[in-house]
Amino acid sequence: MNPSFLAQLQETAQMAARRAGKLIREQYGKPHQIRFKGDPRDLVTETDRAAEAAALELIRSRHPDHAILSEEDPHSKPGPDGRWNIPPGVVWMVDPLDGTTNYASAIPFVSVSVGVAIDRQPVVGAIYDPLRDELFLAAGGLGATLNGRTLGPLAPVPLERAVLSVDWTHTPAIRSRSLAMVTALAARCRTVRALGSAALGLAYVACNRVQMYLSLGLQPWDTCAGAIIIREAGGAVVHPDQPEWQIGQPALLAAHSELLTQAREVLKDL
Repeated sequence: MNPSFLAQLQETAQMAARRAGKLIREQYGKPHQIRFKGDPRDLVTETDRAAEAAALELIRSRHPDHAILSEEDPHSKPGPDGRWNIPPGVVWMVDPLDGTTNYASAIPFVSVSVGVAIDRQPVVGAIYDPLRDELFLAAGGLGATLNGRTLGPLAPVPLERAVLSVDWTHTPAIRSRSLAMVTALAARCRTVRALGSAALGLAYVACNRVQMYLSLGLQPWDTCAGAIIIREAGGAVVHPDQPEWQIGQPALLAAHSELLTQAREVLKDL
């Protein structure tokens, strides 16, 4: 893949993430107009919409022919069977405000996630924490960075020393399975944290603040950027109980490959 093209995509991704993040930072802690996306636990604020508009405007101005999936776009949704029909070619995957519940509650763990997939493979990622001014960046074959500092390679750790980051879903059956998996891993790992921003959870694996991430209820814009950042930092992304993980699958387990082997051994009989 052309490194100069990837570098161009990465430049757009970080510009879009910072542009959305600036709006988030300016409005953080202020009263918000809170609406619900069909479920009273699934929030959206006026800042989600404004941040999305800012990010997408920039992407479209630089890459008008590229497809975009975005969390707040009502047309960005899976098919009736729950599977995502992600088209071939270049597709941007944008979560303009990941951690809306945190944001509405003034809990300072939010992020902007901007990823690019080419032929359904994550190739570029930018995850920006506007409250800490931390920008995680990666492109395939070009490495991963945090504010310009090279990330990785991640080192293996035993499961007993691993901090596990998790995120939940509102779907009862999936939530029940999530609890079972987290309970099994929690009995072996050092501790468990739920940050409330999937993108930050993945970024924190890449920079070794946590050593493992698990969720069963993710969307493509939650995972595209984080997956390539983790891989470029020397980690791996897998499905918890299938041979491979593919963009669009809701279940994801991320860590160093040796730690993933230990975790999957714990989970194999669930």
